[in-house]
Amino acid sequence: ALPTATIAMRIPFLQDYLDAYTARLREARLPGVHVDIAGKTPEGRALYIMRLEDPASAVKTTERTTILITAREHATEHATSWAVLGMLHTLLADTPEAKALRKDTTWLLIPLQDPDGSAKSQFNRMTDQFGLIDDPATPPEVYDYARYITDFIYAGHTIDMAVTLHNIEANEGEHILSPFADQRHLQAVLDANRRIFTVLRQRGFVTGNPDTPWDQGFMTFRLYGWIAMQFGAMDLAFEVNDRYPAARLSLPRLMELGGAMAAPLHAWCLSPEGRHWHRRIQKMLTLKALERELFFLTSERGPALRTPHDVMIRAY
Repeated sequence: ALPTATIAMRIPFLQDYLDAYTARLREARLPGVHVDIAGKTPEGRALYIMRLEDPASAVKTTERTTILITAREHATEHATSWAVLGMLHTLLADTPEAKALRKDTTWLLIPLQDPDGSAKSQFNRMTDQFGLIDDPATPPEVYDYARYITDFIYAGHTIDMAVTLHNIEANEGEHILSPFADQRHLQAVLDANRRIFTVLRQRGFVTGNPDTPWDQGFMTFRLYGWIAMQFGAMDLAFEVNDRYPAARLSLPRLMELGGAMAAPLHAWCLSPEGRHWHRRIQKMLTLKALERELFFLTSERGPALRTPHDVMIRAY
């Protein structure tokens, strides 16, 4: 009945599906599982963040590990949403392994970062907008996500690891590869890549070389990189490819790939390197919280009156 047709090169993951899924998740009332809404898009779509927090944890909030996973900052890369959903299923399983992944750990999962871009098949609507202010082209969702993250941080949390997932096409690469490494802590990124790729190879997935990302530099203008710059998170980027010609992945296998990433990400955070990273973040955030408190005292306005500049540039 429509004047146009869409040819999907992979199984679409749409906002309607996510709306229905989150409704079922809320109805299930699983302990420690929350569906947060960071805001609404200009077209009225919810910005969902799945938050998993260990309700039995006796560990102080500041001591807990937090891992953030985001998909679809490039809104047309549907395979990444299915991978994040697979990770969520793995984390919610009633198994000793899943319980260990949830213990004293908070997971923030964003299955669809740009719902309006997805609806319009608009590849790059908000990807590089973090850190920009007073730009009429900046989608308002950028500020919504930034406010959510800053509120999470100043409630006493850390974000130890911020991971962004993308997807490539057919011959562009293996089931998973590293397209980019933050050169400020290159060796730490490569170490995390090795851990993840080793586990995935053991599960039968084909990986790229963990030691040779496509490029290096800084991605502070994207959500995961902005979090790394402002709050000290280890930032990781991955490309997934369910259409790798030598071994195409079914939808269950694509979701399994996402689920299989949870354990090595968690293991890195609990390793000596990860705990050292956590302590470094704690020191950074202690100072930042004091600076924030002084700023709002001297500016004679509280956090409720934050400007976009306060949120995006100062990360207050």
